[in-house]
Amino acid sequence: MEPEQIDAALADADALGYATFAIKSVVDKATPDDPGRFFSGMLNANSDDLEGERYEPAGIDTKAFMAAGGPILARHFGETTPEGYSTVVARALSVSRRDDGLFINKAEFDTDPLSEHYKGKVQRGFIKCMSAGFLRLEVKHESKAGRQIRVVTKSMLVHGILTSQPVNRQSLIGRKSLERVEQLARDLEALKIASVPAEQFKTLSESIGRISEQLQDLSLKADRTPEPLAIGEYDPAMLAIAEMTEEAYKAAHPELPDAAFIIEQGAERENGKVLRKYRHLPHHTSAVKSPTEHTSVNKALLRNALARCNQVTPAKEDAAGFRARAQRHLRAHANALGIGKE
Repeated sequence: MEPEQIDAALADADALGYATFAIKSVVDKATPDDPGRFFSGMLNANSDDLEGERYEPAGIDTKAFMAAGGPILARHFGETTPEGYSTVVARALSVSRRDDGLFINKAEFDTDPLSEHYKGKVQRGFIKCMSAGFLRLEVKHESKAGRQIRVVTKSMLVHGILTSQPVNRQSLIGRKSLERVEQLARDLEALKIASVPAEQFKTLSESIGRISEQLQDLSLKADRTPEPLAIGEYDPAMLAIAEMTEEAYKAAHPELPDAAFIIEQGAERENGKVLRKYRHLPHHTSAVKSPTEHTSVNKALLRNALARCNQVTPAKEDAAGFRARAQRHLRAHANALGIGKE
C-alpha cells in the first residue's frame, strides 16, 4: 500500500499519535546530592503497541521537540493543570536514534512542586511508564497475523509525558541494570569476607566500579519488560564483572574441591582430581561435600555462574550439552535459594 501523506498544517485529532517509552533513573555525577533528578530511557520503542501502531525511529523528527526544550509533560497536549500550573515537569537534554527505537540519553526533572511530586512518584515506583505525543506525517499499513498494523514512517515528536497506562508493553521503567549493579556491590562485599587478598580486592573493586559506571551512564541495555533476563542475555559489562569476580575468588581459594565446579563429562584426572581446564563456573565454598547440596553454595558465585554459563567453551565436552546441563544444575541451586526472586 502506498504511504498515506498527511499535511501537518491540516492535521486533525486523528493525526496525533501516542507511543510509550521506558525510563531508568541514573546518577548525575554533577549533582551527587540529588541522584533522582536525572533519568534516561527508551522513547518510542520500535515495536507494535496495543493500538496496532508502530513508529519507525528513523522517520521521527526531533528538531522542534529539542528546540522547544525537550518538554516532558504530566498530561498529553495540555499546557497547564486546572490550577494553572505548567504541566512541563521535565526536559530531555539529549536524544539519539537506535535500531530498537528513539532513546533519551538524559532528561532532567524541574524543581517546582509539581515536578518534585512527579519525580517522587517515579522514584518510588508509583509511576512506571512514559508516553510520547507525535504528529503523524506519513503512514503505511502492514498485515501481521491477521491484524492491520499502522506503521508511521514519518512523524514529528511533540512531547513526552509521564503516565501510569502504557500503550506499548515495552514502556515499563527499566531498573534491572541498576539493581544488578547494586547486587554486584553486595557480592563484592561477600568476597571481602571470604578473604580475598587486600590488594587484589582493591583492583577488582576499582574495575567493577568503572564498569558499573559505564553500565549506568551509557545504558548498555535498556530493560523494557518486567520479566527476568534469560541466561546469556546479560550486558557485556555484567559478564565482564562476573568473570572478574569468579577469577578473584578462584585465586583466593586455589584449593577449591571438584564439587565446587561444573565438571566436563569425560574430564581427565590427575592424582584423583579433575584437571583445572575441565572445571568451570565455581559456585560452592570449600566446605562443599556434594555438588547437589545447597547449604555450601556461595550466592555471589552462583549469580556469576548463571551470568557466564553460556559463555563457557569446554575443552572436551560438546558446548551445547555442557551449557544445558550447567544451566539445569545452577537453576536448581537458584530455585532452592530463592535467587532471582529477591
